Amino acid sequence: MSGGSRDRSGGSGTPDPPGAPGAADFPAACLPARAISPLRVAGAAGILLMLGVIGHALVAGDFFAEGAWLLAHPWGRVSLVDLYVGFALVCVVIAARERSARRAIPWIAAVLVLGNLATCVYVVFVLLGRRSLSEARMPDPSQPGGPRPK
Repeated sequence: MSGGSRDRSGGSGTPDPPGAPGAADFPAACLPARAISPLRVAGAAGILLMLGVIGHALVAGDFFAEGAWLLAHPWGRVSLVDLYVGFALVCVVIAARERSARRAIPWIAAVLVLGNLATCVYVVFVLLGRRSLSEARMPDPSQPGGPRPK
């Protein structure tokens, strides 16, 4: 290997045949089909963790007093901006992935109201019944039933 190029021939000197996993298949090749189960488990764990933390906060906390404290401190404001930028990005992904506004709007509303609890539920929902990550990826706009160009 010289000049930073990568020999993908496996040492045979012959390039990989068309259709072999390569740069175009990068996401699917990085996470094999068996990786989807840990992602489901991580999503479910996130749901349980968020429910526990939210439940504790509802019982032990004072939403308005602690919210005022958070907004009064620079790092509290940074944390909120960071959180809502992440929410906005998740909402963009949901809007792009779902095939209709009727399906996307309730998920987006849930993310904006419930935060990452809704994000975890969405991830688990998307992965249910999928055997691989390639089945859960964004719909191809060129395929029937895919998102329509504006």
